Amino acid sequence: MTTTNNPDNFGVGSGHDFKKELIDLLERQIMLQTRLDMKSEPSHEASDREIQYRLNQEKTAIETMSPQEVEVAFKLGMKATDYVHYRDN
Repeated sequence: MTTTNNPDNFGVGSGHDFKKELIDLLERQIMLQTRLDMKSEPSHEASDREIQYRLNQEKTAIETMSPQEVEVAFKLGMKATDYVHYRDN
């Protein structure tokens, strides 16, 4: 019987991508929070620009983090910008 390299198998030696997981998690949170923050804004374009701005801040912060730090932030449910802020101060 042959085994295939299943990306959903998170056992020993698997290559779980916490960076992608954290970005996906933050993207959902940012979209919801921005929509709530800007519910009185009539322009969808302004909301979309704000979402992209906030998401780019998080992606930039993730790039400065080590893989272990990304894993910790993901498991704690922290925003990357908050993690980097607490780490550096």
